[in-house]
Amino acid sequence: MELKLNQGEIETLYPFFILLDSNGSVKSFGRSTAKCFLNIQVGISHTELFKVIAPRAYHSTKHLSSLNSKIVKIQSLTTDISFNGEVIMISNENLHFFAIAPVIHNTDALTKYNLSYSDFAVYSPIFDFLILTQAERFARKEQTRTLAALEEQNSYAKLNLEIANFCSRCTDISDAFDFVVYTLQNFLGWKVRFEKSESPKREELSIEDTRVNLPLIVDHQLRHWFIFESESKIHVGESLKIFISSLRFTLENLITRMDQFTAIQESQVMKVNSSKMYTLGEMAAGIAHELNNPLAVIQGVAWLTLTKARTSEIHPAKLEENMNKIVKMTERSSKIINGLRIFARDAAEDPMEKIDLKSVITETLELCKTRIAHRGIRLDFEIQEQTFSWGRPVQISQVLLNLLNNATDAIENTTDPWIRISVIKNQDFWNISVTDSGNGIPKNVVEKMMSPFFTTKPPGKGTGLGLSISSSILKSHGGEFWYDEKSANTTFTFSLPVTPAI
Repeated sequence: MELKLNQGEIETLYPFFILLDSNGSVKSFGRSTAKCFLNIQVGISHTELFKVIAPRAYHSTKHLSSLNSKIVKIQSLTTDISFNGEVIMISNENLHFFAIAPVIHNTDALTKYNLSYSDFAVYSPIFDFLILTQAERFARKEQTRTLAALEEQNSYAKLNLEIANFCSRCTDISDAFDFVVYTLQNFLGWKVRFEKSESPKREELSIEDTRVNLPLIVDHQLRHWFIFESESKIHVGESLKIFISSLRFTLENLITRMDQFTAIQESQVMKVNSSKMYTLGEMAAGIAHELNNPLAVIQGVAWLTLTKARTSEIHPAKLEENMNKIVKMTERSSKIINGLRIFARDAAEDPMEKIDLKSVITETLELCKTRIAHRGIRLDFEIQEQTFSWGRPVQISQVLLNLLNNATDAIENTTDPWIRISVIKNQDFWNISVTDSGNGIPKNVVEKMMSPFFTTKPPGKGTGLGLSISSSILKSHGGEFWYDEKSANTTFTFSLPVTPAI
């Protein structure tokens, strides 16, 4: 900035100023200046009057020319007063005009040195312009700094939202950690990793030169360390602190949710096994009778063959006929026992596989058809060919058995009871329906029947878990489970995705 002012005009216009020549010596000063610099006089070096406090780069005050157009803060060497001001080069006279703004940092010192604000009053519109220019420069710097901080906060907020959204959908903690590491390393350019804590002792956030250690604490126990590392010193500004705090909250919530998810899964497995064992108990009498029939045939044929073999020569054709009967009854018994063995095992961890629904339904019926027949219930089974799907056969069998047992209990004492199983293709799904001769279920029961432990059966005859477990199993298979309220009879249907035969 250039000012077309001479020394006389400056002395007239400004009550508080210091005019220095090119060597840094005082050439002139304002009428109020002597109160703040007690030893001031023409010719004295400015280094005996004051020192520059800010900016720090100019502490020495040896090269005032480098401070041209800079807003600085100076400290008087003879009093304890500090001031804000602007160094301006008056190039036409090769002078440094140090205009002191009336911003006093220690107002108590004014009284001490017999000063008042009027001693700093400026009546010139030129100096008003200088003050406005100085204020505008401060404002622009502050605006630039604020915009940069807001932009940084915005980018961190977007990153945190992206991580939070992923973690809210994730069902595997290792997948979530991998995503966080990959995302942060690309965004920050730092090395990021998780370490599982070996000690439950609670720790706090620690910041080293090139490393930030963030503890993830759940239920007052240290579970993981989240570590940032950089090749250069990490500056943890306000935006980064807020981001780290939010990220910590997101990750601790994730760990808590994964704990709850694991507990729910374990509880669900226990419910499934409990329901399965109860179902087996209900079928025990029917299965025993189902096995007794072929065993009785085997025993009778074997005894008859042995007797004839001892008393007379048995005809080969008759012997072959008897052996075929034994083989057939053995296969039947084996099929029942194999179905029982498969059904009884825990299939929660079994991988999904391609299954033939016709085979699954047939094997399931081997376990319960005798029980159904002994209660005078007619069983019809309709199915298309090549009904392939993808799933766990044991769990599908459990769903079907739950529905068949419920239907059997509901209609066993009715007139002309029947149960029908049908499999119909509906676009990309197989709809497997179990319909009985009942006239439907009351609306107030329909609203509650999918809830765990709800049952309309007498005490000791049901757990109330069958339908809720069946619904959970079907969801895990990508299918659905529902009660068909439009059916004239009581109908439950579940769907499974169609899988090509090849």
